[in-house]
Amino acid sequence: MKKNLLFVIIVLSTSVAYADTGASGISDAAGGVATYMPYVRALCYVIAAIIAIVGAVAVYIGMHTQPQQTTKRIMVSVGSCLCFVCLSFALPHGNVSAGTSDFAMLVTDKKLNVHTEIDMVTTPDGMPVAMVHCNNCTSDINAWVDLFEEFAKAIGANVDKGDLYTLLFNKAMEGDPAGGGLLNYNYFSGESITNLDEGRPLFTRALNCDFNLANFMRVQIMSSLATLKIGLDILTLEEKVTVDKLYGHGGLFKTPGVGQTLLSAAIGAPVSVMETAGEGGPYGMALLCAYMLWKEEGESLPDYLDNKVFAGAPSSTILADEKDQKGFAQFLEIYRKGLAIERAAVENI
Repeated sequence: MKKNLLFVIIVLSTSVAYADTGASGISDAAGGVATYMPYVRALCYVIAAIIAIVGAVAVYIGMHTQPQQTTKRIMVSVGSCLCFVCLSFALPHGNVSAGTSDFAMLVTDKKLNVHTEIDMVTTPDGMPVAMVHCNNCTSDINAWVDLFEEFAKAIGANVDKGDLYTLLFNKAMEGDPAGGGLLNYNYFSGESITNLDEGRPLFTRALNCDFNLANFMRVQIMSSLATLKIGLDILTLEEKVTVDKLYGHGGLFKTPGVGQTLLSAAIGAPVSVMETAGEGGPYGMALLCAYMLWKEEGESLPDYLDNKVFAGAPSSTILADEKDQKGFAQFLEIYRKGLAIERAAVENI
């Protein structure tokens, strides 16, 4: 699990500009690595099956020749099978980093078609990664929280800003799963995924909406993930990339369970968040420095992270219920239709 965070930390900590030839070479290399991954998985299954058959025969013979060793033989055979089955799933699933901007990175097991909305990169171990990057995520939420803080001060209420975020995020979980007829676009800048060169922050609502604080905050958070979901749909629906689990990282996940649940509702899969999920780029840079200073001879970065940084780190996993998943899908359908409003705002405001 912890190795999955490796490429998120790298991306948060560094930015690299690739020339056309370099990008082409990386793309070809990623495709080459990708072609081997299905065969490695299949080989793991074959080895596990062979071990199971040989183990069953060994256990049967042992029951008649050395009955006192039967339990040990069963444990060894089953353990070996499980080892290779687990190896087949050991390849990382993916990550989402959600802060001022957000991006999802999914390790793939095949070469993908070219999509202008998708960037192809690799993990430090050379595995191909499809990245969906969005320019906008929490900036609009931050602007609204600033407004609520200003109102609180105006009425003489001294509210800690961190507590205000927690209060508002938790309030979102009381809202209608589909947003109650409210709609928000958090576009401070353009988004290539939705084909917009510029952005205008925009909030609107239907005449018959259920306009309350819970729905308002839920729509704010769902809108921060909506463009990311549109990009992920390219991978999951068009390229048939499977999302079994994602690991969340960034400020959106600081309030326990909220951003995590709504991201799970968006992707329809479990989302795991570690205790350090709210940390950003400086944390990643500190880890890289720590690795350079204190690594043992021959110790790789993934091993260093696994054994010395993330070993035993507390984490939680949430799978959104069917109601929340259906609600996000309904919200996204309205969100897609409402993009015409956002385009009109860009053209006229």
